Amino acid sequence: MQTFPNQKTITIHKAKSDAEHPYGIVNRNAQQLAMINLKGEAYKFWSYLALNQDGYSFALSQKECEKWGFSKSTYHRAFSNLVENQYLTQIIGTPNSYIFHEMPLRD
Repeated sequence: MQTFPNQKTITIHKAKSDAEHPYGIVNRNAQQLAMINLKGEAYKFWSYLALNQDGYSFALSQKECEKWGFSKSTYHRAFSNLVENQYLTQIIGTPNSYIFHEMPLRD
């Protein structure tokens, strides 16, 4: 591999994966777009959601997000940011049900 003085060489060493510690797959274009569109905690929230399988549904609360170091206000701010950027869209007629889009709807 040819490198230049302004580049760093990185070798990936992944943690072992098993039934208790699965790997998630993310579309790299979607991830790069999220890195551009989202900041800080909203990107962290996006990452958590993007690592789930297509079609998977689960209940999520602010309390659960404390595991990520989110305060109540951080959770609500990050959630709102995902809605504003169209990564989360509310299901019509169901006030607390949302669909996560790996790519925002506008793209």
